Amino acid sequence: MRLFNYLIFSVFAVSAAAAAQAQDASTLRQIEQRGKALLELDRVAQAALVEAEKTRSFRRDDDVLGWVWEPRGSAYTLTFVGQNSDNEVVGRFRIAMSSSGQPLDELERLERMPVPPRLAAQFHARQRAERVDHPECSTTYDTLVLPGDDGRWHAYLMPRSAFPDVHLLGGTLRIDISADGNAVQQVLPLAADCALLQDSADAPALQVTDAGAAHPNELHVYVAQMLGKPLYVTTTANDRTWLIQNGQVSEVATPE
Repeated sequence: MRLFNYLIFSVFAVSAAAAAQAQDASTLRQIEQRGKALLELDRVAQAALVEAEKTRSFRRDDDVLGWVWEPRGSAYTLTFVGQNSDNEVVGRFRIAMSSSGQPLDELERLERMPVPPRLAAQFHARQRAERVDHPECSTTYDTLVLPGDDGRWHAYLMPRSAFPDVHLLGGTLRIDISADGNAVQQVLPLAADCALLQDSADAPALQVTDAGAAHPNELHVYVAQMLGKPLYVTTTANDRTWLIQNGQVSEVATPE
């Protein structure tokens, strides 16, 4: 009977370990996808803004309050939006961009037509996120909004550095917002305090420590890809070390 009970316990222990590993792998794949999506959207949006600024009517339009985006096959359509007297979200300008940040069409001026409800909700999510209290780690913040699997939004407040070799990690928040864009459901800091990462041209890889997490997050994937270098992340809560390279996260041996 003892042997039988031991065998049953062993089967359950192996099954639980396998389930935990599968969950861990699923979480890491989701983190990789979000980090890649963040970087691509950021690059596309920055390129679209540069392209739009070349147009005088855009530069002189004080009614533009932000931008929203939607997929266009493997490319993007960015719509710069404002609000009318009825507080409807309306399009002011629109441009199609490739995933590498190249304009596919000329900037198009719109006639204050209300945008589709899903894009209006995305804009409301952006505005709601920007009203959340956050550490003042920079005088400049950008907001990126990604759709969640469950219909809600993941809005990211991203602090910007004035120096090209300094990357601000602290102050970055992921804010989960309801599908209508109005209700904050969760605020998650992606780095502690106002932590930063300084790059060096001769450094083959970089390393950061995250004391409160069990694994890296999408900010780490975003930064590693932006730098084009391997990034080691040590999570001291569980004494594990992770390597982020080519947009992929894997566990490595923790240095003694």
